[in-house]
Amino acid sequence: MAFTPSTYQQAVMDWADDIQKRDIKENLLIEAVAGSGKSTTLLELVSRLAGRVLVVAFNKHIVEEFVRMLGVRGTKNVDVKTNHSLGNSAIYHSLGRVQLDDKKYFWMAKDGMTERDWDDKTLRSAVLKLTDLARLTLTDVKDKGAMEELAFRYDLDANGSIDKALELVPLLINEGLRNLKTIDFVDQLWFPNALELPVPHYDWVLTDECQDLCRAQQELVLSAAKNGRIVMVGDRRQSIMGFAGADTNSIPRLIKATNAKTLPLSICYRCPKSHIDLVKSIVPQIEARPDAPEGEIRRASFDEAIMAMSDRDMVVCRVNAPLAKICLALIKNGTKSIIRGRDIGRSLGNLLDKHAKGADFNSQLVALDEYMRKECDKLEKRGKDVQAESLRDRVETIHALTDGLDSMEALKARIDAIFTDDKIGVVCSSIHRAKGLQAERVFVYNPALMDAFIGRAKSEEAKLQETNLKYVSFTRAKSSLWLVEESPEDRKAREAAAARRALRLENV
Repeated sequence: MAFTPSTYQQAVMDWADDIQKRDIKENLLIEAVAGSGKSTTLLELVSRLAGRVLVVAFNKHIVEEFVRMLGVRGTKNVDVKTNHSLGNSAIYHSLGRVQLDDKKYFWMAKDGMTERDWDDKTLRSAVLKLTDLARLTLTDVKDKGAMEELAFRYDLDANGSIDKALELVPLLINEGLRNLKTIDFVDQLWFPNALELPVPHYDWVLTDECQDLCRAQQELVLSAAKNGRIVMVGDRRQSIMGFAGADTNSIPRLIKATNAKTLPLSICYRCPKSHIDLVKSIVPQIEARPDAPEGEIRRASFDEAIMAMSDRDMVVCRVNAPLAKICLALIKNGTKSIIRGRDIGRSLGNLLDKHAKGADFNSQLVALDEYMRKECDKLEKRGKDVQAESLRDRVETIHALTDGLDSMEALKARIDAIFTDDKIGVVCSSIHRAKGLQAERVFVYNPALMDAFIGRAKSEEAKLQETNLKYVSFTRAKSSLWLVEESPEDRKAREAAAARRALRLENV
């Protein structure tokens, strides 16, 4: 099908044609709303560019899809890589073959910390997390003030030993630089920056999802475009990965660093008019396509939604525990369903291995509950509500998955089967993992939960990220958006848990 550009897309193509014709060096930032045809725009843009072109995609799935689409078009002068792959190329060309071990810094910390410090799990966790964050954000570990700010921003606790953690992190970072034959995934982004390794240069660098780039990723793509031009595509209102080290100021920072011209992509081709109207309060500039249908927004009870769900539908929720119940309910109804996130499954398995101890299945679950209760008490007394909420969600997810089971082996097998990154049947996903996905019908479970998280946010940055999640959740559907009420059981459990937490806090 021939490409018929919108006025916004045509402006991007005209820009590229013009600067190539005049042979001038200018960079571009495309402000693209959800569903605005970014991939289509990038594909058309690539076909117009002369010289070596690099497309930097956010993950392997996007790389594979883009490569497939390029193959159909017969474009040959283009490399498509993730940021990690780009960094790995620089490492390979300068350091030769290296071994990938994602527990590199774990083992080094274990060797370098005293037995007492290592056994302090909170301190150990803070040291490893700060080591990751310092590398992702390119923070100078010698600058104690900057490191203290990093620990504060990410709400890291070290059992009152934050000074100890700040002493240990530089030692661990320096040891990591001495061990150049083994890298972890963060090293793939950090080594080229820390060691000033040459990054392959391109005439054109196109990078997507630039609102979610951490500082190390930003510097990588800027290095690749050092002698050429860079086109960046992003939506600052889809910035939701700050918790993982992404730079929430990424787009303004990149505009400043490249002196980029900005052009909009404001037409959403995915969503119907009614869905666009729903999010205009968050993103006023978003537009429905001219021929967009009115679409459907439905409100439904939990039971009504479960009966309506079918193959290729998507379910999103702010937290994971309700997704487990939905997934199991669908499977019991004979509907295939999975929860997106193989790594979530691994984290649940690790939690069980470490804390679900006992002679039988029931006592193992009781031990897990006792660990959660004690740990959440500690976290909430220190004001670490986000960490407590995350732990509680994981344990509640585990309990939801125990339905009908009588052994730890069966529970772990169910976790392995349900948590996957495949697209099978009804796909259940946290909102964080739903970014970039779409479906004809999307069911948003308990949308009021998003407002609750916005209300509980302790900073303007956190509030903005939670509001962005609401925008992402309401822009996944191509035709029908279902707003699903919280089930009575979930409501009772949530209210009871809130009452218990309030009582505990009163007794602090």
